[in-house]
Amino acid sequence: MDNNTTFFSPNFGDSGMKQPINTTLIYVFAILGIVFALCCGMGIIFAIISVILSVSKMNAYKVNPTAYIGVEGLKTAQLVSYISLGINVLVFIWVLFSLLTTDWNVFMQQYQEILRNVD
Repeated sequence: MDNNTTFFSPNFGDSGMKQPINTTLIYVFAILGIVFALCCGMGIIFAIISVILSVSKMNAYKVNPTAYIGVEGLKTAQLVSYISLGINVLVFIWVLFSLLTTDWNVFMQQYQEILRNVD
């Protein structure tokens, strides 16, 4: 009896190695979006980039889920990117509301007062 039995593999040519989903860039852009939203209100660009990256990686996972591992980390990164986008949208609405409801002269006086306090 021969112990060298060959089995047919339906995944011929497939090494069986799954790729981890790299979410570092999504986290970096999402966190930069939050930081820039809170300090100067311009983090929406970073937030949009992080959402686009997370959605594209999730779509790649949905097309071929057997090729990737670490989808839990991707879901968390996607949640962080949506939170970053939400914070940026709220800051944008607040800034827009402030500009539309405040008299321009009062706004400029407040801005000049802030500049005087910096020096």
